[in-house]
Amino acid sequence: MAAPDDPLAINLSGQTKSLLSQLGNSPHTRIIQNVCSRAELLRALSILLRTPSLTTLVATLFRPILLDLCARFLDGEDNWTAKFEALCLLIGVHPELYPVLSSLLCHPQLVRGPLSSTETIDDPSNASDLQRILLAYYRLLHANRDLPTSRGWSLTLLSRLMWGRHPDPGVRFLAIQCYALQTGMLEAERTKLEKDIVGDIESTELSIPYGTSLDGTVQVIDGWLLHMTETARLMDARNELLTPQNYYSHDTSDPIEPIHLAELSPLIVNVHGILMLLVAHSRIAYLYGSSNSSDIITLFGEIAASVTLSDITIPRYPQSNCHNPPR
Repeated sequence: MAAPDDPLAINLSGQTKSLLSQLGNSPHTRIIQNVCSRAELLRALSILLRTPSLTTLVATLFRPILLDLCARFLDGEDNWTAKFEALCLLIGVHPELYPVLSSLLCHPQLVRGPLSSTETIDDPSNASDLQRILLAYYRLLHANRDLPTSRGWSLTLLSRLMWGRHPDPGVRFLAIQCYALQTGMLEAERTKLEKDIVGDIESTELSIPYGTSLDGTVQVIDGWLLHMTETARLMDARNELLTPQNYYSHDTSDPIEPIHLAELSPLIVNVHGILMLLVAHSRIAYLYGSSNSSDIITLFGEIAASVTLSDITIPRYPQSNCHNPPR
């Protein structure tokens, strides 16, 4: 039996009911209703977590097992943009997710930076996708502005979006914000760039998509207020962490059986009630470095079943052979 404050003791059924009540008639409801086991439920929650309109809601309701849900992002080659966006939205509030983010950034699609695999970067029809990626990039830089330097990310594509005069002013503006953070640019210099490339704040309308509501409506903000809006979001989210949450109490109708270790992601271990991303040195090939991920998952499962404390490395960031970890 799990201890009362063990993340595996979360009232999974009760929290799922709360999620369904907030989803209402959303198409996402069917994803939850169609699961046949708790293992399938955890996989479904991970899928919903990377859905922009649901990321914050799922992270809040299932915070004790958030690391497990995010670790599942590392299994598979699909939807890397959505996974990157979700982690960048959460990382400023949940720094414990850095090991997962660090591993995701070693994916071939991201290893040279979030813009490196964006096709036809100058195509006006890609403006909405570019704005989403750049907003996530901006959030990542706010959380750790040294990361791009430590990973050798080039400024070329950001410069191209700025000086190449991409037709969308929101793209140009976000590229300037990312460029300024990555280079450590002073505010006066950044403001001059904004005026030269985007226009005057008094005369230039600047609308930027800023997330999606539960009903799928894209939320739009005044781009000139981006820094203020993002600062307020982070403050509100961090204050929300201080609000007591009832993750572990059960109604009479809720099953009280805790999550089993075998139901966790094979990349996660539970050490005395603390979930950790598993790093077992040379015994494990890097997940994205293998052409057969099922073999890697099987290996992780075998190791997780027999792991001891001496097998676990507990650095702040997982080790990998692509670049140095972020500081």
